[in-house]
Amino acid sequence: MPNATSNGKKVLISVLLGTFTVSLNNSALNLAVADLMVTFSASATQVSWVVTIFILLRGQRLCPACGLFCLGGYRAGLSPFGVDAGAHRCLVEHGDTFLLKRPAANVASRKSQMIPFQTHRITWRPSWGKTLLSIAFVVSLMGATCAAQPLRSQTSSIERVVTLYQGATDSAVALGITPIGVVDSWLEKPMYRYLRDELNDVPHVGLETQPNLEKIAWLNPDVIVATDFRHQRIRPLLTAIAPTATADNVYDFKETLTLVADATGREEAANALLRDWATRVDDFHRQIADALGDAWPQKVAVIRFKSDHLRIYSGGFAGYILDELGFEQPDTLNTHGWGMKLSSTENIPMLDADVIFVLLEPDPAILDNYQHWSSHPLWQQLEAVEHQRVFEVDPVNWMMGGGILAANAMLDDLYRHYGLEGIEQGDALASRQETQDAR
Repeated sequence: MPNATSNGKKVLISVLLGTFTVSLNNSALNLAVADLMVTFSASATQVSWVVTIFILLRGQRLCPACGLFCLGGYRAGLSPFGVDAGAHRCLVEHGDTFLLKRPAANVASRKSQMIPFQTHRITWRPSWGKTLLSIAFVVSLMGATCAAQPLRSQTSSIERVVTLYQGATDSAVALGITPIGVVDSWLEKPMYRYLRDELNDVPHVGLETQPNLEKIAWLNPDVIVATDFRHQRIRPLLTAIAPTATADNVYDFKETLTLVADATGREEAANALLRDWATRVDDFHRQIADALGDAWPQKVAVIRFKSDHLRIYSGGFAGYILDELGFEQPDTLNTHGWGMKLSSTENIPMLDADVIFVLLEPDPAILDNYQHWSSHPLWQQLEAVEHQRVFEVDPVNWMMGGGILAANAMLDDLYRHYGLEGIEQGDALASRQETQDAR
């Protein structure tokens, strides 16, 4: 390869060998493709042509009997299994045995007889000579048409960002970044309403718990933002696609904002957002202490109803923010980690607190369960119920959003529920709002 580096050759050969081996089980996923795209600054379409040329050179064709790629082709005399000319056989896995598939007389009907054979009775003789010659030709072709490019500079401007959890998506938007790929939201699918304007045309790359690696690779990102809490097992695969920044958890919105800012060179914008947040927190501290007097700090219960139970949270996104604002946990939660799952109304006394925030989803079964619990006599005896301090809140703002924008929306809810006068969110967020209005 006259203009390509040694590393470029290695990457290309890895892709071709990978294509050869994954075709044995008809897999469409060759993880080395991501490295090839980055090394040669090639698009997914260009890489697809390289792989297609290699497959055609090797003589792989679609089998008329099974519809899959057969190594060596299906024409008479080309079968790698050494069968007689004019016949066709291919292996498919079936349970604990391999079946030798022989087409019936009417091949067009795609009906065939299946004759079981033990695995050890079948031998396969691949055409290694044809494979190596094909690799040599494609390597030479790539060397004549494009030069390997150095990996992206880590100090260059980062614009192509894929975010793999909700807080990272929220933080990217807050920093003025439109990601090139995002995961589906937990609620209000496919994306939370408060982010839809900014992310209306952005491709989705699967679920937060199961992102699609092929889609991510095709997007050719500069950086991927993930979390060890969700993606620790696939992190090596993500880093093979692009540099990957990971947070420890999904609820610490300050860590997430700083992570995204550091990965994209937007530290000043992140610092401005955090200063705005700190100013609002101080203001809330002052106002609520003046308003409640000796009744401050309050013990707070954050509960979320599901169709057959409820959960009371002590940690997570809402708990992290409430702790910073000065609220305290109920005595029943001091030794229960993230919180508790309650299935019986007999456990209602464990919800007792000065104030209760109820995270409600617009699901009939969930609303029915909430009605069932809230109509119970034990519910009526809770201190927060007696003093009319039970507030229904948006689960997106209080749990699912996970970023600086959702955190400010949650703080807005607290100002409103306590009848306090909230201050402006600061120059950084005000500037973002002006940008939205201009659109």
